[in-house]
Amino acid sequence: MKKTIILLFAVLFTSLCVSGQTEKKTVSLTRIAEEWKTKTITNVPMGGIAILVERFDDTWPTYVVSEVRGVMEQGLDKAVLNEEEGFTVEVDAKNGFVQTYDAGTDRAQMSACVWRRTDGHRLFAITFDSPTDPQISFACFYDYDPQKHVMTPEPEITDNIRPLFPTAYISYVLPREGKDLIVSEYSSGKIYNRIYKWDGMVPVYSETKIEPLDGQPELTFANMAGIYDSMNEDGGNESRIVLMADGTATWCMIGSLHFTEFTYAIKGNAICLSPKDVESEDDCYDYDPVTRSLKNEQGAVYYRQAEK
Repeated sequence: MKKTIILLFAVLFTSLCVSGQTEKKTVSLTRIAEEWKTKTITNVPMGGIAILVERFDDTWPTYVVSEVRGVMEQGLDKAVLNEEEGFTVEVDAKNGFVQTYDAGTDRAQMSACVWRRTDGHRLFAITFDSPTDPQISFACFYDYDPQKHVMTPEPEITDNIRPLFPTAYISYVLPREGKDLIVSEYSSGKIYNRIYKWDGMVPVYSETKIEPLDGQPELTFANMAGIYDSMNEDGGNESRIVLMADGTATWCMIGSLHFTEFTYAIKGNAICLSPKDVESEDDCYDYDPVTRSLKNEQGAVYYRQAEK
């Protein structure tokens, strides 16, 4: 009996150790955005979409790509992984394309595709889009060399894609059919779609198409006038921006009698504050119509208060 108990304990301990060893560690999207261009990926046996996604995930592991790999390993073209959220993975191996999407939750999304280059290499792109914690959207591009079996970062592609507006949110639309890359920005109730045509080696800027963003009015002094409060770590109000309909504004710490006066300008979907009678750089805040919030490059967020 004692030997049996000892044996069972040994099996359980071994199982736990193996489980701990195989548990997958992930890397934050913020770190990937900052560091992907610094690391070449080796031991890439083939240039198909599944292998390229797999080797990227081995190097920069994330939960969202891990879920995609699970679907690809089952040989599925499409799988709904969460019925309630509508979280779906689609795999189009023929066209070298994979993507995730959902019903509009805060879950991070990804997409990836492959272009065939005229020199016999391939260009691999993978994008990530997270609406919150953190709010981030970026793309990574790699040259795949079939002779050396390596994926080499090509950061110059993303370096050449610059925002049209000060604090614009950029999203990347990779081609599933065709070869055009579309880079979208949202500003002043419009979507600016910049189209990059494939020249055989890289996507090259071609034109910009502007479309109305349904239900989002153009920003004006009149519709932006209101009270915007920031929150501290405990969830209480900390500081306040008041925008007036005449283009003036004030900033203060809540509870304080002291305040700073500003004028402000509307630049695309950004509100830019300038201190009165003081030479200083504008402090620009991107306006999010969904959360009714203002956010600057330093990460300060002010939420619009309900009108009484």
